[in-house]
This record gives sequence, C-alpha cells and structure tokens, in this order.
Amino acid sequence: MLHTETGQLAAAELAIYLILILPVAFCAFKHSWQGALGWGYLFAFCTLRIVGSALQLRNDSSGITSSSTSIISGIGLSPLMLSFVGILHESNHYIRGSKPALLTIIPALIFHIVVVGAMVLIILGYQSNQNQGPALQKVGYILFVIIFLAVALLTSLSWRTTNRGNGPQKLLLAITLALPFLGVRVFYSLVSAFDHEINAYTGPIAYRICLAVLMEFVMVIVFAVFGTMSRNLRAEEQLYSTTGENASDHDVELVPEGGNRKRWLQARRV
Repeated sequence: MLHTETGQLAAAELAIYLILILPVAFCAFKHSWQGALGWGYLFAFCTLRIVGSALQLRNDSSGITSSSTSIISGIGLSPLMLSFVGILHESNHYIRGSKPALLTIIPALIFHIVVVGAMVLIILGYQSNQNQGPALQKVGYILFVIIFLAVALLTSLSWRTTNRGNGPQKLLLAITLALPFLGVRVFYSLVSAFDHEINAYTGPIAYRICLAVLMEFVMVIVFAVFGTMSRNLRAEEQLYSTTGENASDHDVELVPEGGNRKRWLQARRV
C-alpha cells in the first residue's frame, strides 16, 4: 500500500515510463547510428525515471529516505537535455549542401561536455555538506539554463537553413514544440535550488506534477511521436541522394534484398 502522495506519484511515473520507453526504444533502433546520441539519451532518461520511481516506491513502503533516489532524480535532466542536443544534431546532419559552423558536430560536443560537468556538480552537491552542497547544485542548474538557451538559439538558427528533407524537418519541429516544456522544467529546477520550499523533488506535490512530471511526459511523448513519424528518415535521404527527389513524391517502402544485405528503397511514383 502506498503511504504518501510521493509514493503514489512514483507509481504513476513508473507505469507511464514503462510504456513510453517502448516507442523510444523503437525510435532508437529505426534512427540507427546517426540518431544514436539523441535517442540513446532519451532512452537513458526513461530508464533513470523508471529506476528512480522504483526506488521511491521502495522508500515509501519502508519509510526510509535514500540519497540515491534524490541523486537519480536530480541527474535525470542531464540525459533529457542531451537528447535535445543529439536529436537537433541528427536533424542538422541531413542538411543538403553547406551548413553554418554552429550546426556542425563541434557545438554538440561542447554541449555534451558542459551538461556532463553540470551533472557532476549536482551529484557532488547532493553528497557534500550543507555549506558547499547547495552552492554546487546552483551552479549545476545555472549551467543547465545556459545550455537550454544555447539549444533554443541553435534551433532558431536551424530553421533558417531550410534545405532539408521531410524527416529531418519533423525532428526539428519536435525540438521546437518540446523546447517550451524543457524551459519550464529547467527554470523550475533552478528556482527550487534557491528556494527549498518548492523543491523539485521534495516540495509541494502540485508544483512537482505541473512543473516537472507533466513537462517531462509531454517532451518524451512529442519525441516519440515525431521520432516514429520520421522512422524512415535514412531511407528517404538515400532516395534523395540517388534520384534527387523527395520521398513525398513517391509511395515509399523498405524492401530487404536477401539475408543480411542492406535494405534498399523501392519508390513508385504516385
């Protein structure tokens, strides 16, 4: 039996992420190596939320508070933010022709380093004493805000580069739709680091549901939907590189040609 509202919320999160992780895993498989970073991090985020919810349920039933639960919850934002960076890079990878330097792999690698650094600071903040711990957490969440603003800037720049196919365009649209929810989630974590009365993990349940849990649900659902819609992205780009035509001009299906050979596009004019 669940004794607290936190336990009930953890049970709901566990059930929902056990469902959401399935389409995310499907997207990771379909988008293959070029989307490995973005979809892999999104899968890692769902996994962390499942593990964190399970630990919270254990804590609720035993009445014991574990620091590992707070740490797992606190670092959950890291793979979520890195999924934004990775999926944005996947979309920009398929830009046809030259692309601005800011849309290459180098900024994405810098973002990865900064996010990992912020995650380390947050972990150290949970493990340090009460004098140093909160300060480290604040710095970590400030870095998250900086990365969010940088991703928003790069997303805006990406829309200026319109020479891309339907699949990459869908990924860019997914990033754009999910960004406001990421902004709410990141700024809520930042504010809660300064005001423990509304802490993102131990504060009022209404704040946690509206400003954290629901924001994360929406982001994962948006990515799962658009990731599934763009599952044939690589095949569409192969068609374009071969014929110079978009998949929207054809009925497209992937047809395996024997054994372990590569799949080839079979295009039939409408």
